Amino acid sequence: MHITLLRSKTEKPQEVGAPLRQRYVVETSLLKATIMIGRVARFSATACFLALASPATAKDTLTIGVSQFPASLHPSIDAMAVTSYILGMTRRPFTTYNENWSLICMLCTELPSLEAGTASYETRPDGRPGMSVTYTIRPGARWDDGTPITTEDVLFTWRVGRHPKSGFSNTQFFNEDILEITAKSATTFTIHLSKRMCDYQGINDFELLPAHVEKPIFEADPDNYRNRSLYRTEPTHAGLSYGPYRITNVDSGSSLVLEHNPKWWGKPPAFQK
Repeated sequence: MHITLLRSKTEKPQEVGAPLRQRYVVETSLLKATIMIGRVARFSATACFLALASPATAKDTLTIGVSQFPASLHPSIDAMAVTSYILGMTRRPFTTYNENWSLICMLCTELPSLEAGTASYETRPDGRPGMSVTYTIRPGARWDDGTPITTEDVLFTWRVGRHPKSGFSNTQFFNEDILEITAKSATTFTIHLSKRMCDYQGINDFELLPAHVEKPIFEADPDNYRNRSLYRTEPTHAGLSYGPYRITNVDSGSSLVLEHNPKWWGKPPAFQK
């Protein structure tokens, strides 16, 4: 799916993250999906996307109106509703809730469970009760540059999430809820939790990062990672996406384009752009 955010020619360009009081129109097409920015009311987490299509383009064009441009396209930094909407097309979380509010696996093969032995109670080094949950990455899962998704990405993501200046918004999850992560193989890993929980199966907030492209940037200057990440400086860089679509063009404050990810391992998406 290809998504582009287009601004009216009469409007002045704005920097990424600048507030926009414009109308955004998102056109999603069988060959092309375009997000166009224009004048609309304020956007909120529950705001809606206006779908418009003329009879001539009904089969290949979808128009969606929003009133924000993402400050960053990093999945764990500068969280915005519009960012989540866009990344929902370029990424697949380990776990999420489906339309019936049932927890399901997307990037993993199955949810951990006490019955199956992939979840277990354990005692922490300090004597307090803890818990471990084991996940296996779905076979064939890979980044949009063809690099396989592995436990190296899992360990790297945890490392970045724990850094005090990484800019991650869900630091409690990485610093307090997770005590340790151990890789059992290239595709299987165990998360050791700091406490026993009823909802232990879900790791919806574990937004995976590609170690093969982001690790050198993080290690060069961890304190400024949030500003140097390719998700901010070059979001069209290959290797940042692992969903049905990948971002192919960004015109800051104006337009954003998504196209079908040729390395996508799942069900083919409905649109090429």
